Amino acid sequence: MRRPVIFSEHRVREQRCPSCATPLDGATSVGHGHRPNAGDVTVCIYCGAILIFTARGGLRPPTPDERAELAADPTVQRAVKAVAVVHRKFHQ
Repeated sequence: MRRPVIFSEHRVREQRCPSCATPLDGATSVGHGHRPNAGDVTVCIYCGAILIFTARGGLRPPTPDERAELAADPTVQRAVKAVAVVHRKFHQ
């Protein structure tokens, strides 16, 4: 039997996306149900940038090595595509 996918929303320290500078104050965990930890991946809902949580709760762009690894991760790619769909629906 397949385990259900867990979506849980968390408030995080407000900060700006390193890519688009939009203020961010929340994150949604998919499949884990935990608050973001250092090294966890998120996608900016505003610009679709892939970001990495830091040990201090901040966000940073992935390194070139991380970017290559994340490009091959199907879960991350589905999240990026989902953000693109949201943008198409609300910006038509």
